[in-house]
Amino acid sequence: MIPLIIATASSFSAAAYYAPTDRLRNSMIVSAVLAASIGPYTPLVIAATEKKIAGIESEKDSVRAAGEGQELLDKWSKLGLVRCVLMAIACLNGLKELSDSALI
Repeated sequence: MIPLIIATASSFSAAAYYAPTDRLRNSMIVSAVLAASIGPYTPLVIAATEKKIAGIESEKDSVRAAGEGQELLDKWSKLGLVRCVLMAIACLNGLKELSDSALI
């Protein structure tokens, strides 16, 4: 995951550096920041939920796993969706702006 984050953020940063207009430069900076933001988001937000899930799993308590475990898995999936949406917005914004600038 980290190589993908670095590659995507670096690509948008390079596009921002070489952008011919301020609008394109600013848009590429936004895409770079959004792409890079999932790096700290994962350990700061998602890791705590993953630790709780691992704790329930190591106890092998099926009753607790059925109740609290399912709630944690639902939370974990929503947090993962946020991470995917951030990267999707970054990529779609970047591709849209680059395709628009190619038409000029």
